[in-house]
Amino acid sequence: MSKLTLSIPDTEIKLARKKAKERGTSISAMVAEWIRADNPVESTKNKIGPLTRSISGIISLPENFNEKDMMADILAEKYGVKL
Repeated sequence: MSKLTLSIPDTEIKLARKKAKERGTSISAMVAEWIRADNPVESTKNKIGPLTRSISGIISLPENFNEKDMMADILAEKYGVKL
């Protein structure tokens, strides 16, 4: 792993330290995550598997489709609850 020195105003450094502490990570890890997120082709986290890629786009949903309402109806039916 290589080192990198950045010149950043003190206010942003304080903010970066605060954010890193809140997230339980380091500033270096946050910068690396930001760089990976800005370049999804290189990211290993966001790769779509071949099965998902092969079925992507085969279903068309209505414009007013609401996933939460649909799941609520399915779960209510499954557990015998009337909404």
